[in-house]
Amino acid sequence: MKLKIYYTSDVHGYLFPTDYSNDSVQPLGLLSASEQYQRDDNTLVIDGGDMFQGSPFVNYFQKKDGRATGIIETINKIGYDVVTLGNHDFNHGFERLESEVRDLNPTVTCVNVLDKEGKMLFPEIIKEMPNGLKVGIVGITTEYINVWEKPENIASIQIVDPFPEAKAALERIKDQVDIAICLYHGGFEIDIESKELVSKTKENIGYRLARDLDFDLLLTGHQHQTIPGQLLAGTYIVQPTNMARNFYEIELETTGDGVSVTSEMLHPTGEFDQEKFADLIAMNGEVNEYLDQKIGSLPQNIEKISHLELALKGNDWIRMIASVEKEATQADIAVVSSFNALYPMAQELSIRDVLVNYPYENILCKVKLTGTQLKEVMEKTATYFVKEAGQVAINPSWISPKLEHYNYDFYFGLDYAFDLNQAEGSRVTKMMLHGKEVAATDEVTIALNDYRASAGGEYTTYNHALESDNMGVDIQQLVIDAISNDTLPEEMIDFKLTII
Repeated sequence: MKLKIYYTSDVHGYLFPTDYSNDSVQPLGLLSASEQYQRDDNTLVIDGGDMFQGSPFVNYFQKKDGRATGIIETINKIGYDVVTLGNHDFNHGFERLESEVRDLNPTVTCVNVLDKEGKMLFPEIIKEMPNGLKVGIVGITTEYINVWEKPENIASIQIVDPFPEAKAALERIKDQVDIAICLYHGGFEIDIESKELVSKTKENIGYRLARDLDFDLLLTGHQHQTIPGQLLAGTYIVQPTNMARNFYEIELETTGDGVSVTSEMLHPTGEFDQEKFADLIAMNGEVNEYLDQKIGSLPQNIEKISHLELALKGNDWIRMIASVEKEATQADIAVVSSFNALYPMAQELSIRDVLVNYPYENILCKVKLTGTQLKEVMEKTATYFVKEAGQVAINPSWISPKLEHYNYDFYFGLDYAFDLNQAEGSRVTKMMLHGKEVAATDEVTIALNDYRASAGGEYTTYNHALESDNMGVDIQQLVIDAISNDTLPEEMIDFKLTII
């Protein structure tokens, strides 16, 4: 007997074939992907989480309506059968997420999300297909939500270690099903090719799940990698990238020897049924009208440059963000993080330019660190660089298995140096603030986003800050207001980085 699956993950609210940087049609988006779903009675359409946050479309309606208007209706109209929850789905608080989930037609499974009494809120499911196949699906999500999310957003629930919960759920269903699937909003702690361990944290445990649990299929996400279908430690795995830029058609067949699995990676064409989604098109028009509002200007056009060049020199856009952060907090140092996607920017700015070039819904924070702690976080940043044939390059571990340019930080207000000839952890050789070296016992204040302030990106030192204050201000809106109200600081803050 056979089962067909269509699998997406990390769509992040990108319904339309655009990344919103311009008005061109691009090969991405859930509407276009779904045009290729060739369903029969024995087909399941599954998503791996992170649907309710990300795109300008979903973020606009989250702010306007207090819910993921358009996203929920689209998932239902396309006919998804099963979904799990991603870390970003909790960004607006569990109460809102719970309300959104109630409006979904697909079943939600996420067995490591519990209430305060320890009751499972989204248990595993068994789907009996018309051909008689019984399919067990166990959803889990990364426990690192506890690290990244605002405490108040998850105060009413527990997000526990997914491994024992997945193991227990598999034990409950294994004798009742023909096919067992783990639907995991998480990725891999190893390099898939070399099997080398690349992360010692518990953010991603895909290899452990594949190796130690007897699922027939492991559907993964979160890392935004493209991992073609293959066997890993005896378990068949796949992972699509984000924004529905690709997705998988998976065929499973029960045989006398077990379950055989094959898959094909598919790509959206950019085309979709515009009559079917006419209401959604009208909503997208509202979003584009908002995005195209002109708000001000930059000193000059910003050309697109490489991530390495940006990391070494910065640009006027990064300087503007840092200056706004420093002005709002009066901190000694302003930390701004890089971006995975870089775009050129015209001198005249619209809201679209701000949201595309600062795509994170971050809140401004202010922390106080000792000089020793400042050095520790900067040592983490310094690992972004390596020397290859005597030339500065980006460390491959920041590119694969997960693209992490967004974890590279600029330290505005500092004159600092990284010596790449030294071992990791001993590379920061200069930290000068106001012309004076920062001593180990000095105390400095830092403006930064809430993701970093909560130790996101494995900057664990921030968990031990002397002081940490959430300013309650959206950085995107702070920048928009400063530009549109012409209240940008007269002199932009800068940084000086020397690589040895």
